[in-house]
Amino acid sequence: MTGSQRIHVLGSGPYGKYIAHCLAGLANAPPVTLILENSNSIKNWKEEGGVINVIRRGKVISERGVQVELAQPLAIQAHGTKPKKDIIDHLIVTTEGIKTVSMLSSIKGRLRSSSVICLLQDSLGVVEEINSTLFSNLLERPNYILGSISHDLRSTNKEYTVVERSTGYTKLTMLKPLSTTHGDIGINCHCQGLVRRIGHAWNERPRYLMRTITRSHTLNANGELMEKYLTSELQRLAINSVIWPLSTVLNTPPGLLLHNYHAKSMMRDLLEELSLVIRSLPELSKMSKKDKTFSVDRLMNVVQSSIAKSRGQGLSIPSLVKARLRSNIDYWNGYFVRRGIELGIRSPNNEHLIRLVKTKAAVKGFEMDLHIPFGPRKR
Repeated sequence: MTGSQRIHVLGSGPYGKYIAHCLAGLANAPPVTLILENSNSIKNWKEEGGVINVIRRGKVISERGVQVELAQPLAIQAHGTKPKKDIIDHLIVTTEGIKTVSMLSSIKGRLRSSSVICLLQDSLGVVEEINSTLFSNLLERPNYILGSISHDLRSTNKEYTVVERSTGYTKLTMLKPLSTTHGDIGINCHCQGLVRRIGHAWNERPRYLMRTITRSHTLNANGELMEKYLTSELQRLAINSVIWPLSTVLNTPPGLLLHNYHAKSMMRDLLEELSLVIRSLPELSKMSKKDKTFSVDRLMNVVQSSIAKSRGQGLSIPSLVKARLRSNIDYWNGYFVRRGIELGIRSPNNEHLIRLVKTKAAVKGFEMDLHIPFGPRKR
C-alpha cells in the first residue's frame, strides 16, 4: 500500500479520544493523530500530561501513543504549534453531523481522492452534504466508510479522560464507488443515496483502515455488506426520529409516550411516512423482506420496545440546541424527508415535526435542559 499508514481522528468529544486510545493501544499500532479544534485543547493536552485516559470498570488505562495537532489553518498558534500540511490518507470522523462539514473544511486541503474518510456517527446523509459542499468535483472525492458505534461513553472534568460506562459494537461498511459518464463530471448527485466516482476501482486504503479498526477487541468492530448495514442503521434512525423529537416537543420523558393515546397516534403517523420512504429506497430494491422488516407495525413494536428498555430514563442534555445551531434532527427526520422528496414522496408529519423542534430550540435557546433518550452526543 502506498501512502502513509498514519490514522487521523477528527472529533473533540469522548468518542474521538476513545477511538484514538484504542487504535494506539494495538499491537504493532499504526501512528495515530488526534486533530483538535483549538489551541486551548493543545494547552489542556500539555497540562494533562499528553496522555488519553480511559476509565474502565474503575481502572484507569492510559495511552501515550497518540499525537495531537490543530485543525484550524492558523499561521502561528498561541502555544507554538502550527497546523500540519501533510496529506491525510486515513481519517476517522466522530463529530456530530451538524459540525462535520465545517470541521472537514479546515483540513480539506490535506485530503485527496485517494484519501479514506470513515464517518462514525449517529446520522445518515452526511456524505451527500460533504460532497455537495466540499467535493462537488467527482474526480476529487475521497473514499468513504460508514460506521456506527454503540459504546456508552462519557466525558469527565478532564478533557482527555473518558469513562467507558459500557461496551457495545462498531459496525462498518464501505461505500463502493460507482462509475458514471463523462457528462456527469462536476455534477452533484445522490446516485441512489450512494457516492458517484469516475473510473476508480477500490484501492487498498479503505481495506487497510477497516482491517486496522477491526483489530481492536475493545471497539468490537465488524465489516458488513451495505444492505445489512443499512437495515440496522435505518431502523435505529427511525427510532431516533420518533422518540427524540416527540420527547423534545412534548417536554416529557419517553416512557410517558406509551401511556398517552395522542402521542402513540403521532408516533404511528410518523412511522407510516418513514416506512414508505425506507421501503422505496432504491438501495434496498434487492432486499427480499424489506416490506416486513420495515412495516409500520414492526417499526412501532421496535420503538415501543426501545422506550420500554429505557424505563423512561432519558439522557439529560443541557443546552440541547443552541440558537445558532441546527438540531441533529436534520440528519434524522430530515434525512427521510430529503430522500422522500427525491422519490416523489412527501412526509408532512415529519416536516411539521422538524419545524416544531427547530422553533422550540429557537425559543428556548441556551436555556434548554431537556431529558431525552437519544439526544445528540458530543463525539
